[in-house]
Amino acid sequence: IVVGSNKGKARSSSRYDIQGLGDWIKLKNSNSKVLSIGGKDRAACFLGGKNPDQAIYYNKAGAFISSNYYVNELPQWATKFNQKFKTKKYGDSLWQKSLHDDLYLQYAREDYFYGEEDNYLNDEYSPIFPIGINIGENPLSVLMGTPWFEREILELSKDAIISESLGLDNAPDLLAIGFSAMDWIIHSYGPYSQETMDACIKLDQYLGKFIEFLDVQVGLDNIFFTLTADHGGLPLPEYLIGKGEKGGRINKKHMQEALRWIDDECQEIYGNKLYHRDGANFFLDWDMMKKKDINSNNIYNIIDKYLTKVEGIDRIVLKENILGSEDTSIFVRRLKHMIHEEKSPEIFPIVSKGYIYRESLGTSHGTPYDYDTHVPLIFARQGFKMSERFNRLATVDIAPTIAQYLDIQIPDYCDGKMVDL
Repeated sequence: IVVGSNKGKARSSSRYDIQGLGDWIKLKNSNSKVLSIGGKDRAACFLGGKNPDQAIYYNKAGAFISSNYYVNELPQWATKFNQKFKTKKYGDSLWQKSLHDDLYLQYAREDYFYGEEDNYLNDEYSPIFPIGINIGENPLSVLMGTPWFEREILELSKDAIISESLGLDNAPDLLAIGFSAMDWIIHSYGPYSQETMDACIKLDQYLGKFIEFLDVQVGLDNIFFTLTADHGGLPLPEYLIGKGEKGGRINKKHMQEALRWIDDECQEIYGNKLYHRDGANFFLDWDMMKKKDINSNNIYNIIDKYLTKVEGIDRIVLKENILGSEDTSIFVRRLKHMIHEEKSPEIFPIVSKGYIYRESLGTSHGTPYDYDTHVPLIFARQGFKMSERFNRLATVDIAPTIAQYLDIQIPDYCDGKMVDL
């Protein structure tokens, strides 16, 4: 059940059995507090572990909410923030650049670039600054697509730190913050856009003020910082093509046509539908296939024959082949890590490098290629000497690294490794 508003969806980590860093911390230190705050529900739920003290996320309707999996009511500081937040007038705000135009042309592409979304004054396509909120549009429903949202997340985090007295005793506390607006912005404008560059500049400024607050409230000697991202993303295909590289958007009509051909041929040959299809992901009906003595390769071959005719579909994957593969290449290893033995589809396509399903404007992610999997990973603390690593690390290395730093036992099921700091 949703807690904190009559709008939004109740989310939690109830379906996940594995515990996270926050749970490890609380297991050793009963007085430790774990709070997770994010724009996206899944950011708040995953970052906090299985049983955080608070997991709070945005309902895209003017309130930060939780669910009764975690609490029966929002903490008073979150309720007060929501009351104050709803009074803010973002409707007439304009997203302006922070720095001079010449700097954006030096480090990003031109402002007007076809392929970017245009959600403001869009009667005529004009993806340029300044960016605002259209008359009649609810500002709080689209605020997560602007840098201002990250500032609000940090203001809420300040209230949490003060009200929960985080960092003021000998028990370590964990505060996880998900900056979800950056995801929305890059989806809309692409990673080389002036919008993304400016969002990074503004977030840097917001973080600077937040760190100054932490220094006064807690003291930087008492804080261990980690910064990373959940995924990367493809540059706009139009940008890649303009640079002479391969890229494109998968044609939805061609994809649907290929899927119809697959459905028709399977029906014609086998009579019964032997799978449930979610988009281009095929979940096989093993009972029916066993009854008819049909091998998964039979279905795979039909799918492969048609889907690989669609421009932008690189290959078709048979789950059992990937899970049973002895190939140690990065590509196959990434596929293994993204596949669940039971819940993932048995057969699914991999898009070609430089291609996305997003048909019209903007960009996306979700492939095993470097541009989707390469993310920053920064560990920082007062007194650390600056160093840069060029060996391959992973986001799953964060939890055991922090646990090691706090002298907390790392469970056997953890598949990350400790980073030597």
